[in-house]
Amino acid sequence: MSKYFFDTEFVENGSQFPIEFISIGIVAEDGRTYYAINLKMWAYRKTKKGFQQKYNLGEDDWVWNNVMMSLEDDSSLYKQPEQIAQEILGFVGEDKDPKFWAYYSAYDHVVLCQLFGKMVDLPEHFPMYTRDLKQLCDELGNPDLPEQGEGEHNALEDAHWNVEAYNFLQEVLKSKAEKLLGGN
Repeated sequence: MSKYFFDTEFVENGSQFPIEFISIGIVAEDGRTYYAINLKMWAYRKTKKGFQQKYNLGEDDWVWNNVMMSLEDDSSLYKQPEQIAQEILGFVGEDKDPKFWAYYSAYDHVVLCQLFGKMVDLPEHFPMYTRDLKQLCDELGNPDLPEQGEGEHNALEDAHWNVEAYNFLQEVLKSKAEKLLGGN
């Protein structure tokens, strides 16, 4: 059993427009990383107007400014979703009980599932849910999480921050347990 901290970036524009996967970053508990970008995004990385028209975003610049502008120009990172799914399967490897963690994980889980098709198409050993760092944070009294600093909304940088947030929350949990056991 290993933990995999991940983040996805996506375009979401209401019920008339399905979620469109942009990128995914994963950091394994052992420190390995995986990062890939949807090949569809290659054509848009420099053309804001075409991107906004394709996804019916009008003049909404948030995804463009915060996500698209952080995408790398390295063409080797841009892949078909089917290839990304296979590479994620290889990244997880022989782990028969992977634990996926994300921050505000609901959409991240949907995007992960859609890489494989539908939720029922997930690899047999993948869980049908993602553990949520925000829920854990709330359960621990909502302590202030560490600042991420640079790289926010880059899926791999966000996945690295998820590891940091998880480790921080584990320390909070440990401290609470020690106080409870110590009677303080």
